[in-house]
Amino acid sequence: MKAGDRIDERYELLRSIGEGGMGEVFEALNTRIGKRVAIKVLQPHNQDEEMVQRFEQEARAAAKVGSSHIVDVLDLGDLPDGRNFIVMEYLEGESLADRLERVEKLDVMSVARIAIQLLDGLAKVHAQGIIHRDLKPANVHLVPSGDEDFVKILDFGVCKISGNTAAGMTRPGSMLGTPAYMAPEQVESTKIDGRADLYAVGVMMYRALSGTTPFQGATILQMIAKITDGEPQPLAELVPDVDADMAAMIMKAMQKKADDRFGDATEFRDAITTWLKKQRRVDRLLAEFLDVDGHEPEPTASPSPPPPPPPPSSRRQPTSDPSLRPNTKRMDLVVEENEEEVDTERERNERNDAATIDEPRGNSRHHWPNVPPFAHLPRAMLYAMAGGFSLLVIGVVVTLAAGNDEPPNARVRHEPTVSVESLDGPLLGKSPPVPSASASAAVKKRPPHR
Repeated sequence: MKAGDRIDERYELLRSIGEGGMGEVFEALNTRIGKRVAIKVLQPHNQDEEMVQRFEQEARAAAKVGSSHIVDVLDLGDLPDGRNFIVMEYLEGESLADRLERVEKLDVMSVARIAIQLLDGLAKVHAQGIIHRDLKPANVHLVPSGDEDFVKILDFGVCKISGNTAAGMTRPGSMLGTPAYMAPEQVESTKIDGRADLYAVGVMMYRALSGTTPFQGATILQMIAKITDGEPQPLAELVPDVDADMAAMIMKAMQKKADDRFGDATEFRDAITTWLKKQRRVDRLLAEFLDVDGHEPEPTASPSPPPPPPPPSSRRQPTSDPSLRPNTKRMDLVVEENEEEVDTERERNERNDAATIDEPRGNSRHHWPNVPPFAHLPRAMLYAMAGGFSLLVIGVVVTLAAGNDEPPNARVRHEPTVSVESLDGPLLGKSPPVPSASASAAVKKRPPHR
């Protein structure tokens, strides 16, 4: 068969896409509906009754499962020369074997996603009483689906179907499958069940993570001896950064005894699914600090600082925005918190002369724009200051009237303003008037001022 040949008058062969021990696979076109398909043609040297039966069994088994992870079989027919052919869906992408040949190893998350789909398909296969018996990377196809791969299981040519009593399908002592991925009970040609397929899945995961199969030998007999009697090198030694839980699941799937493995494909799938969910929860937490690639985000340029605010105007500008109005409540709060500093300022001002006392508050180190003098002081303090000032003035007047001999400058040292008439003696060069005897007596009869 070659490109350009027609099969059943409606399938035109386009190119050969693969060849195996049982048959050759072509890409073809259904000329009636214009759809691409894959056609597997049985090899001329495989025309004995057993191979024909296996070929037809492959078509029936794949069609029986009805899973999206199993290649879809569309038709089965015979060529004019007597050879059989199977028409299947055409798959884009590549096989897992091609992927591993190209990249050698896969990351653990990719392996987990492939294994979950593979085991989901196997669960449907085993539910139909079918054991694949030849699971290997070449029979696992990866179809591009967005950012991930969609898994398809191929080639049921050596599968075992429970209840099949066809004579000559399996000769006693014969070994069917690919030795590197076969379970110990399979290479020994003893009774097997679906757990043999789980062993093969574990070996494929081991190979995808480490780059090598667990058992190798110069001959098939040496490899079989290691599979039945040897122990695989721990995965953690080959892949130091592998997750311990994932490594434990893979090693469990490759146990020598079937009873020590997972009970079925569903149990194995659920274990990987639980692990994957755990990893995704961790990834979500890390995503708060790291980018999607797991690297620290690169520092970004800091924004330019905002321009400095304009200097405050000496005059109050009217505004309708409440947020821009002076916050007098905040002013009172600041004054109360700094009451000790205000008292110190007031005592220092009292020791200065009247000009210093009357100095505008805007020149003080406690500066509140657009606030009248002394507005920052509590109301009770202002009342006390006014009362004290009044008592001081009355005391001075009474002392002068009583004829006190204390120098006038000493009596008015702390007064900001003094009546000119009471100081006309020293200020105008005149002698102070001497009070009369009657005036002195009147003053002495007054009760003391409190």
